Amino acid sequence: MRSEGQGTDLVVTVTDSGNGIASEHLPHIFNPFYTTKHRGVGTGLGPSISFGIMREHGGSIQAHSQPGHGATFTVVLPTREARGPGSAR
Repeated sequence: MRSEGQGTDLVVTVTDSGNGIASEHLPHIFNPFYTTKHRGVGTGLGPSISFGIMREHGGSIQAHSQPGHGATFTVVLPTREARGPGSAR
C-alpha cells in the first residue's frame, strides 16, 4: 500500500500479487451484484459499495490488472482543504 498527496487530493494505491482480474471483467467489477464467484460464495457488493463511498466523498476508485500479475486499486479522495472549511463532503 502506498499513499501520497497530489495537489489537493490524497491518493492511496493498493496492489496485490493474486491471480489478477480478467480484462473482460474489469469494466464490470464496480457494478452492484457483479461477481465471478460461484453461486452462494459472495454477493458482488464489496467493490460497488467502495465505489459509492468514494463517489459520495467526491473521490474515485479505479482498478487495473493483468491476469497472472495481481491487481492494483487506486483511491483518490479530496482533502478537507479542497472541499472547503466545515464541509462534510
